[in-house]
Amino acid sequence: MALVRFEKIRDLIDLEGPVSSGGEATLDDFPQLAVLLDSVKASIESYIGRYIEQDSYTESGWIDSNEIPLRALPVKKIKSVTVDVSPIDLDQIRISRAGITLPSIVPRGTFNDVFFEVKYQGGFDEIPADIERAALLQVLYEYNRLPHIGATSVSNDGGSVQTPELGLLREVRNLLDKHKNFGILGV
Repeated sequence: MALVRFEKIRDLIDLEGPVSSGGEATLDDFPQLAVLLDSVKASIESYIGRYIEQDSYTESGWIDSNEIPLRALPVKKIKSVTVDVSPIDLDQIRISRAGITLPSIVPRGTFNDVFFEVKYQGGFDEIPADIERAALLQVLYEYNRLPHIGATSVSNDGGSVQTPELGLLREVRNLLDKHKNFGILGV
């Protein structure tokens, strides 16, 4: 699922499809836009430290504490948890705002020496409006800059304009800040 529906983009930038499809543009008619949609989704997920779409995920790593931060929030269902290849009783696991909390099974002083794997279902049921708006703004910005991607200035008969480096727009970052997963990103 894309963070922004193609129809919203098409209506805002007046894309016209080939005559063979009756003039109604589809995402298949604009492969560069499909790449941008995927790229912006990846950038947004990286910035907020979480997976947005509801799906099944597997995450693994080394335990820092009995709290295991997960990327697909909110967590909907825990399927399995193993710590040092031993399965953990799912009734002992508590779902938290940042992921899951394990029972006190890891002795003090052994953190980072204990490997975990969590299989779970998580992510948003519906993409929040501010994330969708952030994605729409970023996609439109990058689509309009395609001819000048990577340029630090653009010149034409009317003069020269300095452009910022490619990255998430300040307004996009502002819209996304409240969705940051500090369990993954840190403080």
